[in-house]
Amino acid sequence: MAISGVSSVGSTNYYGAIASGSRINSAADDAAGSAIHEKFKSQEGATSANMDNIQSGIDALNVADGSLSSITDYLQSIKELSIKASNGLYTPADKKAIQDQIDQYKQGIVDSVNSSEFNTRKLIDGSFENVSVVSNPDGSGKDISIGEATLKALGLEDYDVTKGSDMSQVDKALDYVNSRRTKVGADTNALQSAYNYSAGSLEALNSSDSNLADLDIPKAVSDLKKQQLLDDITIQMQRKHQEEEEQNSITKLLP
Repeated sequence: MAISGVSSVGSTNYYGAIASGSRINSAADDAAGSAIHEKFKSQEGATSANMDNIQSGIDALNVADGSLSSITDYLQSIKELSIKASNGLYTPADKKAIQDQIDQYKQGIVDSVNSSEFNTRKLIDGSFENVSVVSNPDGSGKDISIGEATLKALGLEDYDVTKGSDMSQVDKALDYVNSRRTKVGADTNALQSAYNYSAGSLEALNSSDSNLADLDIPKAVSDLKKQQLLDDITIQMQRKHQEEEEQNSITKLLP
């Protein structure tokens, strides 16, 4: 019984470590290292969560930019039709036909505003203002605002070439939407920089944690073989000792 109890006892920890790939599987393996390892894991989790937040912010801005781009196209078409309607050779009926087309483009702007959303949140109806994107472990981050691109905000709610509306209002609307897109682009770049920084931090944390906790598999296998050899020698010595004791006992019983 004593001999079997010794067998492989010294090898057990090596088997567990090799199977997990980590040299720290419990605080008993390395008390100080285990505490540092857990701290690394906490920082890695927080950094990864921040990266998810940042990516969501970037995605929302990309959706908004796509919607604003569509609105820019509608405004360009409205401007072209407005220039055409200003031609004195066109009759009131011609201008009415042009206005019907302009009204379709205006409806396109309305549809773009209504359909532009991220995670059920409207993006360009004026409600997406000072939205915090948490990008730092302490819970801080960047506030982003996209602005409003409704017909009312663009000053085109009542735009009608048959009523002599001022075409310069379309140019103002274009300038406004372009300024919104510039702001969205700047915010996207800022968030992308924050994402890249977090990605670098996460890589550094992973590397440090790996250096601390990862097991050197070749060395562990070599140490395991050495331990197994020691176990075998110990067992052989104990068996020999037991056999000697048994022989001595038999010798004492002989007359």
